[in-house]
Amino acid sequence: PTSNGGLLVVLGPITRNSDIYGMLGVQSNSAYLDNLKILVMLLPESIRRQTMIRPKNASSVGKPARVSGQQISEILGGAVKVDFGIVGLNETLCRNRISVVTYNETTVPNNLMAGYPTTIFWDAKYEQLNLRATKFYEQLLSAKILHHSPESAAQHIADVWENVDLWWTSEEVLQARDTFCENFARRSKFPALTVAKALADYR
Repeated sequence: PTSNGGLLVVLGPITRNSDIYGMLGVQSNSAYLDNLKILVMLLPESIRRQTMIRPKNASSVGKPARVSGQQISEILGGAVKVDFGIVGLNETLCRNRISVVTYNETTVPNNLMAGYPTTIFWDAKYEQLNLRATKFYEQLLSAKILHHSPESAAQHIADVWENVDLWWTSEEVLQARDTFCENFARRSKFPALTVAKALADYR
């Protein structure tokens, strides 16, 4: 990360209205977009000026159901810049001091394993965890890595903005990160042997 860089908000795959289930006009993604807008608008103006949103790519051919970066910009009223993915995610992360990940997929374990300062934000009503995973995510919540409201996430970002490392390298955060990575993003010197042993033990 760049200590004087900005804030990168990484979005999950947001889809447009769908009538797959015969529910015309129902937006399954409306709460997600509403929370995103609240988060952005609650950031102090000095941080918002340095904030970039990175949506999942949409295209008229490959992924026609996704909300495009241009549409995200319009929804947010042009309040923040939009990263259209021309540069790889890792390089973009390195240009910023902290990221916000808004969905429970690969970016979360990747960032935590890499040690990249990350705030996770999602509405718990829409992200279901199994019982085994819940205790590890509760540790992230306690360490203020995970947040379940845009208000909490925005306040935390403002609180740590001037010295992200003071929070990110604190004992509680390091413990939560290590425990999470041990269970969901484990490093291995010999990954093929680790996988082979896991398969053998499973039998």
